[in-house]
Amino acid sequence: MAHTMWSQRVFEMKLNGIAVPEATFNAGIAGEYGVPVVFLAGDQTAGQEARRLVGPIETVPVKQAIGFYAAVMMHPEEAQRLIRAGVKRGVERRRELKPYKVEHPVKLEITFKYTVTAEILCGEHDCIAMGSLHPGQV
Repeated sequence: MAHTMWSQRVFEMKLNGIAVPEATFNAGIAGEYGVPVVFLAGDQTAGQEARRLVGPIETVPVKQAIGFYAAVMMHPEEAQRLIRAGVKRGVERRRELKPYKVEHPVKLEITFKYTVTAEILCGEHDCIAMGSLHPGQV
């Protein structure tokens, strides 16, 4: 799954049945502490996904994705300028942005690209004993 911390191993992550990228997963953790997300930089898709799932946060596309492992990058100085301006806008709007709250109880589903990854992560833990380990999923 693109925009996850383990894109080489994770096919999909779901929170309460909704497929989410890493930004939304992290927004859920911040939301548990009452902290809103105010800014995200990434490719054009990361920003679109974040606004759709998390809300009207500030985003800056600093690269144009042209494939799963390829992007057209902007000059670092231009990216830094845009990021600084975006963060400033986000911080200025922080009072109007709401924390992203995940409804409790939270059900986290991770579908791995390879069954062996799920087996290694679960080991002898409850995910196997509870019967929730399916090929490629934990």
